[in-house]
Amino acid sequence: MNVLNVAEKPSVAKSVSTILSRNQGMRVREGRSRYNKIFEFNYTIRGQPCHMLFTSVTGHLMELEFEERYRKWHACDPADLYQAPVHKSVPEVHIQDRYSLTLSICDKKDIKRTLEEEARRCQWLVLWLDCDREGENIAFEVVDVCTAANRHLTIKRARFSALIDRFGVVSRVNMVAVSSFFSFQCLIAAAFDREIHQAVQNLVEPNKWFADAVDARQEIDLRIGASFTRFQTMLMKDAFIIDTATDDRKLVLSYGPCQFPTLGFVVERYWEIQAHEPEEFWSINCSHKSDEGIANFSWMLGCNLNSFGRRGHLFDYTCAAIIYEMCIEEPTATVTNIRQQEKLKYPPHPLNTIELEKRASRFFRMSSEHTMKVAEELYQAGFISYPRTETDNFSSRTDLHTIVQEQQGHPEWGIYAQRLLDPGTGLWRNPRGGGHDDNAHPPIHPTKFSTGESGWSQDHHKLYELVVRHFLACISKPAVGAETIVEIDIAGELFSASGRVILEKNYLDVYRYESWGGSMIPTYNIGQQQRIIYNILVFVVGYLIVFFLHIISAACHLLHVLFIVIPVRFLMEFHTQQIPIYLILINYYSYSIFIPTTLTLDSGVTRPPPLLSEADLLSCMDKEGIGTDATMHDHIKKLLDRFYATKDANTRFTPTNLGEALVMGYDDMGYKLWKPYLRAVMERDMKSVSEGNKSKAEVLATSLQQMKACFLDARLNKVKLLEAMAIFFERSSRSGGDEHHATGEIVRRCGLCQESDMVLKKNRDGNFMVGCLGFPQCRNAVWLPGSVSEAVVTTNTCNFCTPVNPPFLPGSSKINYCSRGLNLPSLVQFSCVLRCTCFKFWENPCLFSSPNSCCQGLTNLPNISLNDRSLIEFLHCIKTLVGALPVKHLDVILEGLPQEYDPIICLLVTMQIEEIEGLILARELRLQKYKKKSLQEIPLINIMIENWDTKEAPQAREDFPMLLLGQVKKLNFETVHPN
Repeated sequence: MNVLNVAEKPSVAKSVSTILSRNQGMRVREGRSRYNKIFEFNYTIRGQPCHMLFTSVTGHLMELEFEERYRKWHACDPADLYQAPVHKSVPEVHIQDRYSLTLSICDKKDIKRTLEEEARRCQWLVLWLDCDREGENIAFEVVDVCTAANRHLTIKRARFSALIDRFGVVSRVNMVAVSSFFSFQCLIAAAFDREIHQAVQNLVEPNKWFADAVDARQEIDLRIGASFTRFQTMLMKDAFIIDTATDDRKLVLSYGPCQFPTLGFVVERYWEIQAHEPEEFWSINCSHKSDEGIANFSWMLGCNLNSFGRRGHLFDYTCAAIIYEMCIEEPTATVTNIRQQEKLKYPPHPLNTIELEKRASRFFRMSSEHTMKVAEELYQAGFISYPRTETDNFSSRTDLHTIVQEQQGHPEWGIYAQRLLDPGTGLWRNPRGGGHDDNAHPPIHPTKFSTGESGWSQDHHKLYELVVRHFLACISKPAVGAETIVEIDIAGELFSASGRVILEKNYLDVYRYESWGGSMIPTYNIGQQQRIIYNILVFVVGYLIVFFLHIISAACHLLHVLFIVIPVRFLMEFHTQQIPIYLILINYYSYSIFIPTTLTLDSGVTRPPPLLSEADLLSCMDKEGIGTDATMHDHIKKLLDRFYATKDANTRFTPTNLGEALVMGYDDMGYKLWKPYLRAVMERDMKSVSEGNKSKAEVLATSLQQMKACFLDARLNKVKLLEAMAIFFERSSRSGGDEHHATGEIVRRCGLCQESDMVLKKNRDGNFMVGCLGFPQCRNAVWLPGSVSEAVVTTNTCNFCTPVNPPFLPGSSKINYCSRGLNLPSLVQFSCVLRCTCFKFWENPCLFSSPNSCCQGLTNLPNISLNDRSLIEFLHCIKTLVGALPVKHLDVILEGLPQEYDPIICLLVTMQIEEIEGLILARELRLQKYKKKSLQEIPLINIMIENWDTKEAPQAREDFPMLLLGQVKKLNFETVHPN
């Protein structure tokens, strides 16, 4: 029986083949792809002899994409992308796979052909893809390709953990005995060999739920990302001058369901900083200096409200000053509480991807994207385990001692590794689990000893050292310290000071990236009181009493040694309360005595939180479920690539004007598309799919319906985006920007898309139009005649439309405009645009009039003779009317026209505006040729058809940009007006 085995990458195919074949009798041959070789060997599965063929893919084999007619940006309305057909296909060239962050030129078509050819020869297909969701999805892509070539294949799945490269060359300094080293390697290899053999003998079915969860995420991301990206790019790229490092005509204002909430974190923190107003506050601080050290006491304002340990301050200077005066007048400090306790500082959890990125950013200021690139290279070379894992809990089957043994010969942490393995030190402690397990890969740990390789950069050294030290730390005992907290009372106000002494450093000896500060404070006892008085009086009185006691008895010499200074407190109590001397001595033996050194009223200013660092941003994303461990660094990198944010030398993020404008625009709409809530819900739905609690179709329907509603509302309120962009950027004068995106006076709601407003606009050439703000998604527009020099939207509305359309579509506002150059009255009204095409070129009579009070968008043209109006104006009106009405209404237009006009209308319907104006110019040339003075004397239709084939008309049409402006506008036809 022939068995086709497919791994997720070439290195895994080679390693597993070597293990299963025991490196005996294995043949290697080339596949269609030069990167994905085929390994052949014999093996026995559950007693059945098999001929194994082992090959690989390189990450995802297929890509999800729209059908061809939806791929061009202007081919459809972006809203259509929420239901446009999608399919998975194998691309010609794979640009970037999930393993390599560098450019890959691996042709996926060649891999597909290899799988098809080998599948035709086999009876079984065994999948050796990674055991996470992404790996399961790739597995089903392989299944689709192979079963298309051989539908009789039996599909099986092998489950195993990450591979360890057993055969890498190990270089070391001060290494232990060579025999011992290879015994460690053999132990590791033997354990993993057993796991691989067990996996192939216990094949299972592939998990369709995992694959469906990834499919659902891919489809949701594709539809949402494509629709919003097209919408905001086409809306704003040409409308504003966006200053970026790239050509703004190639700029893509991308939107991603994970990328945009990531930007939201950055902008929200920036806004929080900008909104902060510094406020001055006051606090009372007390300190005491003695031979044992200095204790700084912090004001515990409101400690009776259980705010123990928090530094107190007041924003009211008067209140703070009054309390301070009370403390000065009653400078007696009473020790009210002493807490002594053992403190533990626990080592970190085993290392997963997110923690690796955060710690590399915090310790070395490495970007998350660069961290993953270096980690991937270390993994491919066999020095660390698979770096993309959510797991932070070692399995009980993992032989941790063997991994530690390999590190004993390192010059820096080798001695610590030896201490760990020595039972007498008691340093070993089984690692604490972090509660995350993707059931696919173990936590990141070292897999091969190294003191540094020749091709390593400083970042390779740093990251490898971090992985090793982190691993050794997580299996060590926590650091132990003794902490003392002292509370004192001064005039009813509580103060506290704390000190810490580190007793056992334990894991801190190897994990040099963390420290645990400790400070000594003097020794205090409960009940002690102090009064700040003149030191001279203390010494004088003290010495007098000691001298008196010395004369009474020579035995008091001991007292002279012990009581050099007697506290004023005891002296005053003895003097005023007549306390016996023996009680004074007992009190002195029980409590230490000190004089507070300072008692001050200090001021400070509130400060805003800092900008988000990369570690902070990763924490926010992880907490809110934005992205996965394998994609978070990509989302952060895209913020920088799209010029939505910048990162300084301290790895802190600041939004750019572009990033802030986009978030501001969506925020002004009232939709929190930049917040993590929507994506977090989607991620929970994906998890439900992977667990079988929800179906893929159910999640797709719910998520896409919700996001389409958001998209339609965002498009309806696009003026908010334009207003936000206008705050940061200048308007562009490029064609398309002003013509289609510049806002103007609103005429009415668009009758075509019924979502956006129609506004009066003026382009760069001075021509007026009434266009839909939904452009380019909605291209509904009416161009006013070129003779219009001025146009203004009035407050008057069309009498015919207003009663019909409310409350959903209000009537059109009338437009007053002036003409130029032609024999027309100075003031003309253009009303009821588009929905009801009632053009009023004259006050009385109308050129076009509505047949009844409820025209409902239909227009009836009265019988008009050719000498009633200028032909130029007439053709402009007809062209505008034809472009405004649906095709089904053309018959209504023709019914209102004289029969002789039918050919003109039919001709105009199929002609471009340049062709129509070329006809107008050709007609003028013929008029000059015949020297006629009346339009009625020229057979119009014959002239049009006849001159269309003459030399004059094509030449005139080619020279249209110059001739139309220079000559046609100067025409002054002799017209005969009725009356």
